[in-house]
Amino acid sequence: MRPFSSTIGATAGLALTLALSLAAMPTGAAADVRFIVFGDAPYLSKPPEGRHKRDPFKGKYAQNTLLEDKIAPAIQSAAHPFLIHLGDMKDGAESCTNALIRERYNQLMALHPGRVFHTPGDNDWTDCDRQWLDEPYSEIRRLEFLRTLITSNSMTLPADWHYAIQPEFPENARWTHGGVMFATVPIVGTNNGREEFGEDDPETVRRLVDGDRVVVIEGLVVNVSDRTRRVPPLSASLTDAEGVELDRWTFEAADATLAPGGTTKFETVAKNPPREGNLSIDFVVEK
Repeated sequence: MRPFSSTIGATAGLALTLALSLAAMPTGAAADVRFIVFGDAPYLSKPPEGRHKRDPFKGKYAQNTLLEDKIAPAIQSAAHPFLIHLGDMKDGAESCTNALIRERYNQLMALHPGRVFHTPGDNDWTDCDRQWLDEPYSEIRRLEFLRTLITSNSMTLPADWHYAIQPEFPENARWTHGGVMFATVPIVGTNNGREEFGEDDPETVRRLVDGDRVVVIEGLVVNVSDRTRRVPPLSASLTDAEGVELDRWTFEAADATLAPGGTTKFETVAKNPPREGNLSIDFVVEK
């Protein structure tokens, strides 16, 4: 199968650089089914500066202490077959760094190795672009990072649980136990990620949340000449594996002119591209 590819063009002393961020169910009556479900934890891993255990930060540090000291040992000593975490691994006032998200995710997975089903909450991605955070992050990029954690986590489940995840949306999982079907289908705050776009293009976010397959094309226009140049519009062409053009559109870079050696960013979106095909980016040359 030929993979989806891309090409770029250049004109009049300007150059482009480009990046693509691209069962049958068993029947039978259910017996008693016991499992563990909780969320909104661990939140804070240590008290904020100037505070201590006896002075809880909105109760959230005390909550994490309770998780580590009481809940985790109880979970690990119990015989329940699996655990579901309903999201919000961290406080909404903490920046969503890779290190923090990975630390909290691993902490949850260690509660019942191979048997933890996690569904992300709004604190884990949609709220990460709050502009008053120390480090605001793109909510799309945070969701992508969470998905890499989910897909890299090894689940050790019996074959008759019929465990499956949705390939492009691994946070959507399904399994059966004791004749009962379970599923994680996250619907988070901010209208399921359709509002408060602090670091992302609103239309792109809405398309992703609504389940469209989207390729985000990001790149740079570079002025490689020795004089200031106007940046012309850019053109994108989407073709299938046979070379038939499916769509063409134009868009603008961030800046209209570039000094010698200067650069400017561009970004565009291809909605529901074919599994095999080609995407070309070039300048629109005025005749």
